[in-house]
Amino acid sequence: MPSINRYVDISTVDREAKKDYIDRHSPFIHCNANAKKGEKFAVTVKMGNEYSHPDDFDHFIANIALYNGETLLARADFVPGTLGNEKNHAEVT
Repeated sequence: MPSINRYVDISTVDREAKKDYIDRHSPFIHCNANAKKGEKFAVTVKMGNEYSHPDDFDHFIANIALYNGETLLARADFVPGTLGNEKNHAEVT
């Protein structure tokens, strides 16, 4: 099961030095607070919040997966160049 990195888990001294690295490699999940049975429920997963991630041939976001506990709900796979070979946020709804 994937782990979740939180800025509070990093010491104050290391926080700013590692914030860029952790931010662009961490998923940020956005959704409504409530869901109704039988209706579609949109969940958006965005890699990075303040900092964008490179989209190079040898360094790119390969996939985004959404889990409910240990149950895989969805997965999107990416290839190099999906983001136009520019720093950006990989995002899936």
